[in-house]
Amino acid sequence: MMAFSFGVLALAAAFTLFAVGTVFFMLYAVVIGSMMGAPYVRSKKEKIARLIAYARIAPDDTVVDLGSGDGALVIAAAAAGAASAIGVEMNPLLVWYSRIRIRRAGLHGRARIIRGNFYTTPLRGASVVLLYLWPSTLANIREKMESELETGARVVSNAFPIVGWTPVRQEDGVFLYEIGHGEIL
Repeated sequence: MMAFSFGVLALAAAFTLFAVGTVFFMLYAVVIGSMMGAPYVRSKKEKIARLIAYARIAPDDTVVDLGSGDGALVIAAAAAGAASAIGVEMNPLLVWYSRIRIRRAGLHGRARIIRGNFYTTPLRGASVVLLYLWPSTLANIREKMESELETGARVVSNAFPIVGWTPVRQEDGVFLYEIGHGEIL
């Protein structure tokens, strides 16, 4: 009888700890993320595949995902053959989770996650930039991309267009831009 009640108490304590941790994670990921540029929202596998297809990743590409969340796009870019796939994420829990996912996928040599602020992370050398950010955040980093990305670099935005840029291609909420094409400097 005593062993049973201890087991039930241990299970209840574990569940409570898990529930509190989940609430903390969601508050941090959604509330703090929203204030910094975008909340954490997991992309569906079909959308990830479309984003990667639009990016036209080649073996010599360096792909940067600004606000990389759980690292799904970083993993997909590395798996698609990018020389290097780098995620920039400020949430330490998502950074930790992403790094675990990269190791489990066997991609730790070509994919990595940087804990940092994408407003201050240099983009020079990136040939592809992946984005899933609020429209206001896209507007705030537009000038940074124009000044730091080389002609021919591809920018793929999920869900929201970049105001002032004309997409080369768009479909179902995916927008492809090329630096040096159209109105993009």
